[in-house]
Amino acid sequence: MKLLVIILGTAALMLYERQNLDQLNMDLAQIQAQDQQIKTQVQAKTADLAKLKDIEPQAQGLNEKLNLLREYSKQRITELQSMDYVQSIIPERVWLRGVHFDNHRFQFLGNAVETVDLTEFVSKLENSAYFKDVIVVQDREKKVQSGNIRDFEFTAREEVKN
Repeated sequence: MKLLVIILGTAALMLYERQNLDQLNMDLAQIQAQDQQIKTQVQAKTADLAKLKDIEPQAQGLNEKLNLLREYSKQRITELQSMDYVQSIIPERVWLRGVHFDNHRFQFLGNAVETVDLTEFVSKLENSAYFKDVIVVQDREKKVQSGNIRDFEFTAREEVKN
């Protein structure tokens, strides 16, 4: 009897195993296929990552250039605002022949009808938020066909704002 129970038990386990083995083999094949897909995706992502690592120094360089351009634009806007202020306060009888800008320093060359006009212009620049250290380098009288005019040159430093 014991032998019969052992043989029947073994036969039942073998039958159960055969029925489940086919299903387990199909599940295993499906999981292996998914595993292969994931490995393929990982390889593709690794290749993309390697490309990105090559691009990273280029992106950093471009960001540095962009920051420089932003800073330069900010500086240029300040210079333009300064010149806009000059054109808004210049007296009617003062004419600029040239304006030069270098290293935060402006140089103005021009003519004025009288010293009072030039003094008014320089005074407005000194009291502005855009200029400081306004210095008249040259102010001399110059003869022209219809009389005399003032030929001037003065410098001013740009007021640097942080």
